[in-house]
Amino acid sequence: MKKTVLLLAILFSGFCFSQTETTKLLSKHIVDSTYRSINFISLSDAEKIIDKPALLKDSVFKYTASMLRYTLTYIAVYKDSTSKGRIFFTYEQYKDASIAKDIFNTLKSGNAKDSITDLPNTGEEAFVVRDNLNYPFIMIRKDKKIFKFKLYYLTTPSSLQELIKVAKKTVAAH
Repeated sequence: MKKTVLLLAILFSGFCFSQTETTKLLSKHIVDSTYRSINFISLSDAEKIIDKPALLKDSVFKYTASMLRYTLTYIAVYKDSTSKGRIFFTYEQYKDASIAKDIFNTLKSGNAKDSITDLPNTGEEAFVVRDNLNYPFIMIRKDKKIFKFKLYYLTTPSSLQELIKVAKKTVAAH
């Protein structure tokens, strides 16, 4: 019985220690207030784009040795079947601008069959393309950073213009 209690105590203390160490490592990056939705797209910006009340559905930060990625999703608050609207946003930061440039060019050339519109005066390179359902996708490169904005369910004719305005504001702030 004493051996069992001692074994459980050792296992439990090891678990608690490893959990504390992991928490310390993760919180170093997650707590950084730079990666909060309001620093990229605020709730009021999302509601202007969707033209409906919205809520923040997801906000995820991922850090690896080669890149940093922050994603968020806003959705329209559901009231009825016309309450559609969703914005996906991704911010990626790479170790080197050449990596970001290669990724940007690969995605741009992959969309070349669709009608691409360049966005002047936005980052170093930027474009807008619409998918087969006419939903816009904006991609912007600024140095070693890539910003991606995807809007589903255009709710008003001004939705795209609001999305472009918010994208320009977001890039200018970073």
